[in-house]
Amino acid sequence: AAGVGVAVLAPLLAVELGANPAFFAYGLAAVFPAGLSAWVAEKRGFQSPLALSLAVCALVVAAPSAACAGGARWRESFVLLALLVPFFVWRTLTIRRFVGAQKGLARADLRRIGQREAVFAVGWTFFAVFLIHLLP
Repeated sequence: AAGVGVAVLAPLLAVELGANPAFFAYGLAAVFPAGLSAWVAEKRGFQSPLALSLAVCALVVAAPSAACAGGARWRESFVLLALLVPFFVWRTLTIRRFVGAQKGLARADLRRIGQREAVFAVGWTFFAVFLIHLLP
């Protein structure tokens, strides 16, 4: 109930505070890969490469949606989406393969892998945002 409340009230509050309502389009765009991910996970398992890729796509849509809500143009938002989706899908599938190939990873190993991936993710995201700001 709390999650549904936040999901409904947060966008309405954003519009009330002056956000560009065009960000709703990204919310609608995120519904398709999220729903498809759930369906694929039901059929093939939630760790299947396709289910993970679709779930990551649905999550990555949040960045261009936030940019659009903050006043970014459609072109900037789309370029941000195009820069982030392939990177995060690639990293997700790479991590899945690596962890799946390892036997008996300790908690500390998983933490180290997660921290390294977080650095990659933050670095690529900063780079993508930097490129967006260079667009005329």
